[in-house]
Amino acid sequence: MLFVLLGLLLVLPVAETLSRRLLLTLPVLLGGVSLLWWVPWPAFFPDRGTLVLGAAAGAAAAAAVFRLAGGSVRRSLLPQVRGIDLIPLTAGLAAAFVQWNSLTVRRAEDALSLLSSRWDHASHFNMYFLIRREGQVIPLLPSAPDGSAWSFSDYPQGFHSLLATLADLVHGPSWRPMEAELVSYSILTAVAVVLSTLLVTAGLCSLPAFRRSALIGGPVAMVIACGWSLGPGTVAYMHGYANFFLAVSLAAAAVLLAVSMDRPAMGLPLLAATSAAVGIANNWLPLLAYLPGAVVMLCLPGRRSRWAAAKSQAAAAGTVIVLGLIGAAVAVYQLASVEVQDIVTAETSFPNFDVGVLWKLLALCAVAYILLLSRNRRQGLSASQLRAGWSVVVLAGGAVATLAMSVMQLIDLGTLSTTQ
Repeated sequence: MLFVLLGLLLVLPVAETLSRRLLLTLPVLLGGVSLLWWVPWPAFFPDRGTLVLGAAAGAAAAAAVFRLAGGSVRRSLLPQVRGIDLIPLTAGLAAAFVQWNSLTVRRAEDALSLLSSRWDHASHFNMYFLIRREGQVIPLLPSAPDGSAWSFSDYPQGFHSLLATLADLVHGPSWRPMEAELVSYSILTAVAVVLSTLLVTAGLCSLPAFRRSALIGGPVAMVIACGWSLGPGTVAYMHGYANFFLAVSLAAAAVLLAVSMDRPAMGLPLLAATSAAVGIANNWLPLLAYLPGAVVMLCLPGRRSRWAAAKSQAAAAGTVIVLGLIGAAVAVYQLASVEVQDIVTAETSFPNFDVGVLWKLLALCAVAYILLLSRNRRQGLSASQLRAGWSVVVLAGGAVATLAMSVMQLIDLGTLSTTQ
């Protein structure tokens, strides 16, 4: 059923091209769906995975009916696939190849062997298993049978809720023995990594500048995809930080969506960007520091005409923003009992990685940025190109937040930890 859901997302006529459809739909699945686990679920309701599948199927069916009836749906159900759209598909296949052992595991002993290399997997599996067994996130659970509080009630559980939703799709809502759930956790974690890689690469390949200058944009997208699957990205998910890997992917998607939004009240891009922000808040809250720069980009150019919207569009945009604020609020509520100082200075088992590879990736992106910007200036800047030119503001916001956390660590610990 997981493949059916992905197929339905691809035939939703939310955009013309394959890459754009992935950018608009995957953030809702990877970031927004986890909020369903904060809602008390009546027994007579279908499980959350079935509800997500049903919503996607209903939207696809409605689009098909409107199109056949000559209604407002003009786009084809099948996305346009050009040469650059093959890069996300290739990146997804490459990520699946890297994750092959986890995707094909069938015995609990093998899953345990794969996961026991890093202790953090034990904590993440514990949260996933409790959500599967109890049917809601840990902060909503009553006290444990001995009267004590559950462990990890103050740890963001967006990633674990996503895996529980996918488990509903694959196995149904009834939780299974721990050994079987361990195998599912290994497989679904790998699925989340593949989808995250697909999201980032599709977002890059959906940029108009990359599509017009495929000789520049294509190689950059391929190198970044390699970095996600083989470079610095592997350090995160192979050492028990797949939730961080997911949050970084959603942050990249939010920025790419901000670049592409011609008007702030565009419903579908706003829904996708807000879902990405909710996913960031419920996985790795400090990464929200990158979003103020994205908001600045969204406001450019500052023409009043860009803010004009029909009442229905304004109401839809307002509803999406309110839901996004609620999604961020539950993350803040969950973390309210934890001191900021404790989060920033926490010791982790995050290993060192080859910083040289990271600098090479950044240098390549900088060269592509300069080439595209200089070419666009000669041809005249469009609105999206103006926003892309201001993307350095996003990096500046992240750099300021990183510097602030570094200062706090140096004051408290006398050294830098790897939590940033």
